[in-house]
Amino acid sequence: MIYWLGIDTPRVWAEAEQKFNQNGPLLFGFPEGRRKSVQQMQIGDRIVNYMTKRKRFFAVWEITKGYSYNPTSTFADGVFPECVEVRRIVRLAPEEGIEYPGVRVRRSAVPLEDDDGERILSALNIAYHERDAINDIGTDTPDRVITTGIAYSRDPKIRDAVKKRAKGKCEFCGALGFKGVETPLRA
Repeated sequence: MIYWLGIDTPRVWAEAEQKFNQNGPLLFGFPEGRRKSVQQMQIGDRIVNYMTKRKRFFAVWEITKGYSYNPTSTFADGVFPECVEVRRIVRLAPEEGIEYPGVRVRRSAVPLEDDDGERILSALNIAYHERDAINDIGTDTPDRVITTGIAYSRDPKIRDAVKKRAKGKCEFCGALGFKGVETPLRA
């Protein structure tokens, strides 16, 4: 599995988000000159989404269908015809994204170092779950499952709220003791 960089401007993302909220396959488009790179993307690879201007990573997508050319894939008066079909792994609002120094962001459809991709995904998951725990501390959420990983938060209220929802065990593997990070069942 390879982590690829996907770059959006605020204007492109505003239009893309409307399309992502519609039913049907989700296409992630890249500029015309990126065809060779996009053709190398495989099912199961991931795209780490970066927002210019805000200088933050805010989403990770998993590729579910390989390369296709779609000249109708336009956003903010630009054409992004080099496409792959994706599903969301984690997505925050761009302003809630994370800064991750050390990753050079110059152009889309370039591979990231494996460790960088994994670390960005992990940090986004933590940010997502902390935000979610803040919104509903102390409530049960049956549409969630605990998956293996490490839960971390500097705020003990948030950490305790996530542990409380886990009810003392990993709902994914059944192990006793909290050993997981909460992941939404709905993508």
